[in-house]
Amino acid sequence: MKSHHVFLFTIAFSGLVGCGTSNLYKGDTLPDSSVAKVWNTTLLGQPAGFIRIEKIGEHALTTTGGREYALLPGEYDLHIYYMEGGCIGAKMCSVNGTKFFELKLNLKAGHTYAPTYLNHSACILGEPHESPGYVVNVTKEYRTPSPMAQIVACAEK
Repeated sequence: MKSHHVFLFTIAFSGLVGCGTSNLYKGDTLPDSSVAKVWNTTLLGQPAGFIRIEKIGEHALTTTGGREYALLPGEYDLHIYYMEGGCIGAKMCSVNGTKFFELKLNLKAGHTYAPTYLNHSACILGEPHESPGYVVNVTKEYRTPSPMAQIVACAEK
């Protein structure tokens, strides 16, 4: 099996807990049009690596797999982790560097947000829920925003 097949297999089955949306607010589940959604993890192509939102406001997010979270609209502080490099399984990692970022983000109802890494900084891309973003594995853990997504915030360098 070629190494890229091993990588895709590992990604596809490493964190089956990543399915569904977790509500980060109290009360009954609200319709999508009333909440903002945040994907906490994005795999990156160039440079290879991943970026993960580790905390939104007072909510610490899971660090296994990717997940979608629903929040009430409003301003939140985000804590973001970036790793350049990649892993195949638990023992074969190549890490070229890690960075931590903080930024403020005003989440809008009816929009979905995902982290990315641009120009040596953590940024958040946003787009309406119905935009054609796509997931990159069968467990729907990692969402990549559509080409129409807009940069809504970047951390200071």
